[in-house]
Amino acid sequence: MQRNMTYRGFMDAAASGDAAYVKAFVVTEDAMSISSHIRDDKSQHMTALMVAAKFGRENVVAEILSYLAEQKAASTPENPSWYDLNTLDELGNNALIYAATNGHLIIVNQLLETGEADPRNRDINGNTPADIATMMRHHKVAERLSSAMKETDRSEKSKAAKKIFSFYNNSVNSTFKKPGKPTTNSRKKRK
Repeated sequence: MQRNMTYRGFMDAAASGDAAYVKAFVVTEDAMSISSHIRDDKSQHMTALMVAAKFGRENVVAEILSYLAEQKAASTPENPSWYDLNTLDELGNNALIYAATNGHLIIVNQLLETGEADPRNRDINGNTPADIATMMRHHKVAERLSSAMKETDRSEKSKAAKKIFSFYNNSVNSTFKKPGKPTTNSRKKRK
């Protein structure tokens, strides 16, 4: 199916799984243009990544994540990477929530493997992706997300502990400095 290189075509390609179109669109558009296409669909308030995750389009998710990784690698302090995988649509869903809702385990793994999709995010009803997968009876997806939540919690606790230890270590070291060698002025001979 031949599509025009348009924003609507890009979103349709994401929904239908047309990875070749998505790749061609990404290659032909400049970075600023594609970033707005990926982030902001005015008609549905969903990103192309969300659409692909919702419909289980693994190849499109891979193409978009590859593009985003390239953009992140090329980012600088003056021109930072702009895309957040945890971006929510107007319903409070993100790509991970859409993948969990529809039982797309491979896409859940693709998103989690980036290290940027947070499995602890909640939708507008307060449910995590693991909660939603459980409600929808996608048990393998729920197990994977629960495991990812535990890993994320452990990682955060480890970072916090290191920060506290570092602070404590610096405080102790500055409070109890070892005395240096006495100077010649402090060595007065007693007669």
